[in-house]
Amino acid sequence: MSPMLDDEESQHRVGPVIRGILSDIGWTLAPVAPAYLYFVDVPAGTQPGELLLTQPRVAVLNGRGYTVAEDNETVITLSLVGTGGDAALSCDGGLVKTAKEGLAKYTGCRIEGTGIGLRVVAWAEGLTSAESPPFVVIRRGNFRGLTAGVSRDE
Repeated sequence: MSPMLDDEESQHRVGPVIRGILSDIGWTLAPVAPAYLYFVDVPAGTQPGELLLTQPRVAVLNGRGYTVAEDNETVITLSLVGTGGDAALSCDGGLVKTAKEGLAKYTGCRIEGTGIGLRVVAWAEGLTSAESPPFVVIRRGNFRGLTAGVSRDE
């Protein structure tokens, strides 16, 4: 019977040299299974057509919350959900990326149109999705009447 190390016990990536040494002495590493997605850099709103204030970066995490650094296969898709408006999300290179070392980095992301309560969602087949906090994309000068519970007409 060979001892088995749990690769999930550590957030450090085990390289091929260490794997080879462990294999030479009869030890094996348990595979690390991706469990969910997480926004490392949370997208934030901006003006319509301008770059998001923070460009999304999504990590593939295992059940213990560590990045699955060996993951170069998970296909991650971004989408925009929210209420009202005509907002549409686009990124340079598209909304679909394959993780590299457990991360998907999006660049040139912007939202055309406007919307309130918008959220960027990252999803991948078989994993729990990630969702940004809600934000607003509105044209400059359109802030009148957006103050919650206050009316200037009263």
